[in-house]
Amino acid sequence: MKRHLLKYSLLLLPLLLTLQANAESINMEKEADIKHLLDMTGTLAIGKQMSGAAIAQLSRSLKAARPDLPQELFDVMEEEVNQVIDENLPAFVAVVVPIYDKHFTHQEIKGLLTFYNTELGQKMIRVTPLLLQESRAAGQQWGQSLGPELQRRIIERFKKEGIDLST
Repeated sequence: MKRHLLKYSLLLLPLLLTLQANAESINMEKEADIKHLLDMTGTLAIGKQMSGAAIAQLSRSLKAARPDLPQELFDVMEEEVNQVIDENLPAFVAVVVPIYDKHFTHQEIKGLLTFYNTELGQKMIRVTPLLLQESRAAGQQWGQSLGPELQRRIIERFKKEGIDLST
């Protein structure tokens, strides 16, 4: 596991250095407003959500492979993953700030801050995770419902083009 972390860290290092250089060119006031927006909207909590998902997946895999492992091992693993996420949150911010800078003017960032300070903006912050979760589930169902029609059309088209899939 440590080997994978090191490998991914080394792969991301050039990207992080490039993004850090870009972050330095951002107006300090705009950067502060972007960071405030990230905090206000819960974007910085994504790291925690990602660590929770990673821990759950890793725990399931380990438990399936080694059901004899004690619960303390999983508790330690969760602590360590969360600590690494917390320690590296500034690097995540350094990656995300230039993305917001690229897509929003400073005036637009200020507008978003104003919006998210309203009752409707606060509701948007609260319901966005639910919207994403429910939309993802709906999209999966929708995609699955298209499967039979897609399969029928592709097979029909292959036949028309003279492609024989039977072997």
